[in-house]
Amino acid sequence: MCDGDIVGIQSSDVCCSASCGSCGGSGCTGRDGGSESCCGGGVRASGRYCSITGEAPCMTGGSI
Repeated sequence: MCDGDIVGIQSSDVCCSASCGSCGGSGCTGRDGGSESCCGGGVRASGRYCSITGEAPCMTGGSI
């Protein structure tokens, strides 16, 4: 779980999709969902905040 009740995998300031199996690290681009859902950099690049979208993948914490 990430940021309250959002279903996903927390890693630092990002919440990856649960389908990734893990969040970030070696091989994240090859996981189900690719970089946008499974890699910290890809999730950050999306600009999606959990507080706004309410679903993973997203960044935890405050929004712009």
